[in-house]
Amino acid sequence: MKFFESFGGNMNILTAPVYSLFSIAFYRQVIREHLGKGFLYVVYLSLITAVIITLMFVLQVLPLANPFVDWLQAEMPTITMSPDGLAIDRPSPLVLTHPTLGPIAIFDMDKKDVNISDIKDVYVYVTQTKLFVRQRSGELRVYDLAQAMAEGRGRDGNTQPSYLTPESVKRFYNNLKPWVVILLAVICFIAAAVLTLFWALIYSWFGLIFNMSRNPKLTFGEVYHVSLYAMTAATVYQWLRMLIPVFGKIPLGFLTGFLLTIFYLFLAIKKTQETPEIPAV
Repeated sequence: MKFFESFGGNMNILTAPVYSLFSIAFYRQVIREHLGKGFLYVVYLSLITAVIITLMFVLQVLPLANPFVDWLQAEMPTITMSPDGLAIDRPSPLVLTHPTLGPIAIFDMDKKDVNISDIKDVYVYVTQTKLFVRQRSGELRVYDLAQAMAEGRGRDGNTQPSYLTPESVKRFYNNLKPWVVILLAVICFIAAAVLTLFWALIYSWFGLIFNMSRNPKLTFGEVYHVSLYAMTAATVYQWLRMLIPVFGKIPLGFLTGFLLTIFYLFLAIKKTQETPEIPAV
């Protein structure tokens, strides 16, 4: 274990991930620090996780969504919404067929009732008054558009028809994108922080097993504090799985992260104990 002893301890939050991977002296210092620093460390790692996931979304998901919206803008009809229901400016029925995904939606203003057999080849079926959506389970979900529009117009007193155009859909998408990115980043940050704090609690019980043979023994709070840092290797491993495709293909990702954390937790608890002095002869 001399390799792990070769790095000096450092509680600088920016360099803490490096020292938590390579330094036993760092863990000795962690034990002496207040638990609040561990919570700040979780915030730091969670921010990095949120940034990585958000960047992956922007670089990988949005480039796929943009062409789909361009296709939808070119193919969708202009939809008129009035108290009587919907109307389109194209002959009905109209099938929207994506060149790769196949049939996506059907607009049929003359059809009254739709069953699962009518929608088996598409995801969405739109009539004059209702919206039918096929669920993954094979069930059909129905939305009453006429009722929703009547309630909306009743609140604002507007009786004039409104229009949903391809241009308005594209404009709505462009306005929505930055908010989706921000919301995703916030959700990822909160989820990463909560999950880290939760799993540190789970790992602490394993740490208490190692702590039983330690001299002197740590308190539960100290074991929990150490667990927050011992999870760093598993967190970095998950970052690599997201950023580098070859790591993402490695099976048993959760088990690997679990074993990494247990390994570092063992080092952080057992290898930081005081070495008994050997009396001089």
